[in-house]
Amino acid sequence: MQSSLVVRPICAKLTHDTEVFSKMDPYCVVTLGGQRQRTRTCHSAGKFPNWNESLVFSRTVEDILVIAVMDDDIGRDDLVGEATFPLARMAGMGTFEDWLQLSFKGRRAGEVRVGVQSANVAAGGQYGGYPQAYSPYPPPAYPGYAAYPAAYPYPQQPMAYPQPMAYPQPMMYPPPQPMMYPQPGAYPAPYPYPPPPGTYPYPY
Repeated sequence: MQSSLVVRPICAKLTHDTEVFSKMDPYCVVTLGGQRQRTRTCHSAGKFPNWNESLVFSRTVEDILVIAVMDDDIGRDDLVGEATFPLARMAGMGTFEDWLQLSFKGRRAGEVRVGVQSANVAAGGQYGGYPQAYSPYPPPAYPGYAAYPAAYPYPQQPMAYPQPMAYPQPMMYPPPQPMMYPQPGAYPAPYPYPPPPGTYPYPY
């Protein structure tokens, strides 16, 4: 049997933000002596990443666990915050899970929730007969919901709509007749008025 340590970075609540115009892509790096492992990157998680991963370390004489939260960037990653955990805090318990305070350049940078558990690894790289991929922190099991009977299958009948009421056709009035104007010259000739005074109808 070989003694091992299972470290589970769960999530973080960060107050230090390394980005200005976009959201951070945080990942967690755990170091124990010369051993170093990291979680996956939570892309665009910003200040609230959630990893919930299990990292397995060989138990050695080192007693300080270093947890660093990094921002995945192109070229060079940025440190968001760092926390330390002395394994002596697990004395007599064998397991630990709580929030650890992160700091950056002497200032608070948020908190990271970490679970730590001692485990015995049998020959072949198994935890008590389970494959190495087995996590000692199984996800919580929620009770199932009661199964309700299926709804009664009513036959689908086409909906019959009533026919629209037949209204009588509107009364057709005769079209307007064009106005008949009299033809030119149909009016009687004007009455011949007598010539004005001083005019003679006949020349001298």
